[in-house]
Amino acid sequence: MRLHIRTLSVLIFFLIAVTLLPFGSEYKRQIFLPNFELKSPSESLSLVATPPKQNLSSELVNTPSRKFPLIFQQDNPQTIPALIVRTWKNNDKRHLAADPRWTQWFSTWTQKNPGHLHILLDDEEGRHFVAKRFPGKIAQAYFRLPLVVQRADFLRYLLLWYFGGVYSDMDTSCLKPIDEWAPKDSQLIAGLEVGVWTQGFEGNNVQLTQWTMSVVPRHPAYTSLIETLTESILNSSNETLHNKDNVVRLTGPIPYTKAILKYLESQKVGSTKEIEDLVVGYKVFGDVTILGAASFSMAGADRADSYVRHEYTGEWGDGWKKSSNYAKEEHP
Repeated sequence: MRLHIRTLSVLIFFLIAVTLLPFGSEYKRQIFLPNFELKSPSESLSLVATPPKQNLSSELVNTPSRKFPLIFQQDNPQTIPALIVRTWKNNDKRHLAADPRWTQWFSTWTQKNPGHLHILLDDEEGRHFVAKRFPGKIAQAYFRLPLVVQRADFLRYLLLWYFGGVYSDMDTSCLKPIDEWAPKDSQLIAGLEVGVWTQGFEGNNVQLTQWTMSVVPRHPAYTSLIETLTESILNSSNETLHNKDNVVRLTGPIPYTKAILKYLESQKVGSTKEIEDLVVGYKVFGDVTILGAASFSMAGADRADSYVRHEYTGEWGDGWKKSSNYAKEEHP
């Protein structure tokens, strides 16, 4: 497969990182390259631990950039990296191949985006990532969450804050290349959710999808989101945390939407009223691009101008909303 220049530069960074950073079994990350070939365990990258911080703000804001793995260093930190970051209970591609639907959905991301590095972390690797990279209150909050789906929500925000790039649920298909979604100088890309305009947002008539998101590392909107989630989780009762009905409000699209809208308001770059009826195209608010509701669509509702299709397997008979599957309790 002929890779374009950006892919080659990312792979060069990977080789440099492999050469300079220590290896070990403590934190191994499998990497899916554009040809969907899984790197062998011996080529997994072991990250360097970040020292503990004294408070929440220093955990997020003052982490030296030299602590980032070299593979994710960007020539322009204001540009969204060419990375696709995913999480799943198992990062073995043979597990995906057991169900052709998951294989097909996953493959669309590599096929449509040959210039992007595709990274998949499993549950265990996610736990190691949080423990090593966010020691302190953030890790305390993460490990206090009893439900798998809650941790999956929190982990995606932490991964995007740390690495930047694109996150998308495993039950999504990429319909158009990521580079065609928004203006090149966008630092945060969010899509309007289809069909849930007024679902519990205390006067806000929009909801943003958090099953597909894109952002530069350390964007202030994500910093605010993580800080808010951390305090909310640590101050919630055990009863609240164990209630599956609280997932959307506690860690899901509601706090995510509120954080993005709060950031837009703080920047004084326009009113969210301008996007309430946005279906096709996008609206730019400073460094944030909001995509119309057709861009990130549900299965059966996608159209020619859709970028990503979501199968919403959480709504299926064995999905987390219908059973104890992904809403099961998890203990560290």
